[in-house]
Amino acid sequence: MKRSVTLLFFLSVVSISWTSKEKGKELFKGEYKLDSCRQEIPLTYKKNDDIIVAKKATELKGQELILLQFNKKTKEIHYKRYYLVSEKTDRDIFNYLVRKEDYLANKKVAIFLKFSTKYDRFYTAKCFDSILANNPDLRDILKEQQ
Repeated sequence: MKRSVTLLFFLSVVSISWTSKEKGKELFKGEYKLDSCRQEIPLTYKKNDDIIVAKKATELKGQELILLQFNKKTKEIHYKRYYLVSEKTDRDIFNYLVRKEDYLANKKVAIFLKFSTKYDRFYTAKCFDSILANNPDLRDILKEQQ
């Protein structure tokens, strides 16, 4: 009996540590340096995520965001600057991104991208820029798209 309890405990610990490693796996070397800037924004356009994204859009209103996208096949990492906008009607919620240039010019040009919670990350731009300024090795890995 004591042996089976010990074995069960051991298996539980191994299972938890395996899950933690998978969840915390970096997409690229040095990604952990950006953790403090990361925003959980599930921009998947699923009904369940719409409410979460709308709350985040309200919370981050007027703040520039970085959308970092990792290509799992080529291992290329690109990022672009956006603002998150959410509009509510009586029945629906519309969440979308607006390019920095359009947002600053007060143009309402919605961008709808294919978003993967597994390979794409949102960061607050001020924090992201600060981390890159202090980490030239990380800056060399990332490529900003214009």
